Amino acid sequence: MPTALHLIHPYVFKRRKDGKLETNKKFVQRDRQVSELVQTALNSDGMVIHHMDTPADSKLGEYRDNAFRIDPLYSFLFSGKLIEVVTTEWGVPITDEKPKGTPQATWALYEATNIKHSELLRKMEGIDLHLLIGGALENCLGNMASYILDYYYFPPSAVKYIPNLCVSVDMNARRNRERELQQKGIEAITYERAVDILTTK
Repeated sequence: MPTALHLIHPYVFKRRKDGKLETNKKFVQRDRQVSELVQTALNSDGMVIHHMDTPADSKLGEYRDNAFRIDPLYSFLFSGKLIEVVTTEWGVPITDEKPKGTPQATWALYEATNIKHSELLRKMEGIDLHLLIGGALENCLGNMASYILDYYYFPPSAVKYIPNLCVSVDMNARRNRERELQQKGIEAITYERAVDILTTK
């Protein structure tokens, strides 16, 4: 089954409470699983879409990339094998048309950096299953999971996420989002199940 692994705003894996980025040895097992899952997807001819919240050539993008360059577990980010897109801070693409009330200058900045709704759909052409990791589950990851259902009209069975490979800053909000995703029919799966999905032809 043609599968896309969505890596949503992975900088959150290294974000501290004060906003600075670092490698925390406490999360090595999670980071290793992220790395291995991405490699498994690439080896099985799956599509890996790296959702960035800022362009790589921006100052913030360069700062975040530097935090990953010193961590060999995240070398895959610089392999050239991932499809890179910039989504909003909420984890979703921008609309195809300028929303009413949005200043033209602001919209021009978004258009210059962020992927649009229809552009992301074209990149996912032929995909039947979406696996989501990374990102804040209660925010950008949960938003993208719902977006795939609500705006790309995939069935709930076509979208799954791996809770252990997500990040959260608000556990109450996380629990609420998990309930919401469950009610929509979006399944939470284990790392092992994701590997099985990717390696089963």
